Amino acid sequence: MYELVRANDAHLHDLAELVTTTGAYRIAAAQNKLGVSYQDWMIRLVLPPLVKYSWVLLDNTRHDRVVGILICGRLADISGRRDLSCHLSSTIVDELVTPIRDWIHSFAVRPDMEGKGLGKRLFIEAESLARQSNCTENLSLAVWSNDVKAIRLYLSMGMIVSDLVKTKIADFPSLLLMEKTSRFRSYKDLCA
Repeated sequence: MYELVRANDAHLHDLAELVTTTGAYRIAAAQNKLGVSYQDWMIRLVLPPLVKYSWVLLDNTRHDRVVGILICGRLADISGRRDLSCHLSSTIVDELVTPIRDWIHSFAVRPDMEGKGLGKRLFIEAESLARQSNCTENLSLAVWSNDVKAIRLYLSMGMIVSDLVKTKIADFPSLLLMEKTSRFRSYKDLCA
């Protein structure tokens, strides 16, 4: 019924829609205090270099409708930097203590598809992709502190909060940095 496939340029609009209609972007896009099209900004500037690190979850019963997205990989590969802490500290966040070395960059499920286990499925897929890429020391992500559903999911999957970071952008809440401890055990391993 659901199939995870590598994204391509044809999925840019779906990626942008899901990124901008979930989490803090949903609020920022709705309020639009900056007077910009967040989806257009994502499609033109943010997402094109990330497509090669992106996956889409397709619903085969709905003509391959994209119902979830996953953008993941070593931050050094995605950004060209080993650690974005210094850059982020001077531009987006204050008082960053924990280095950001995200494995999960973006993760979203269509709001009308929530509660069907798709978030858990995407998280398990992210763990599998991390293992395939020999990334077994640290599985990490940043989540908006007001995204209670996502935080509950990540906690249920064995993640812990490692830092709270305030953003310098008025429309965006603080970030929680979450990770699985060194030599993480996947959700499947824990349930076996």
